[in-house]
Amino acid sequence: MNNKQFKIFRIILAMILAIIISQSIILENFVLAIFAMLVAIVLMIFVRRKVKDVLADERDYKIAGNAARYAMTTFSAVAVGFMFFFMSQKQNPVYEAIGLTLAYSVCGLMLVYSLIFIYLRKYAK
Repeated sequence: MNNKQFKIFRIILAMILAIIISQSIILENFVLAIFAMLVAIVLMIFVRRKVKDVLADERDYKIAGNAARYAMTTFSAVAVGFMFFFMSQKQNPVYEAIGLTLAYSVCGLMLVYSLIFIYLRKYAK
């Protein structure tokens, strides 16, 4: 299988998965959605092993790493700004809950990032 066939397979699999998940949500059968996602993941792993072409190189991984870092930084800055706005509106308890949710999500994101960074620095090649 070449790279073009793999991309077409991914698009078709995504469309089929979207149909199955949307129908399972309509039918309120969430087990079907989880099962469909697991099957799709297994199929993607199986088909990816059949690809003979190069799917990504070092430059792609570097760009992806930079994009992830910039996305995380942007999300954190914007979320903290909104968090301060919502926390200043304490007369409405809903706004305070939104502010706290944003604060905890930014803290959780930074914690996950730090743990993954430490792990990769220690064990990555």
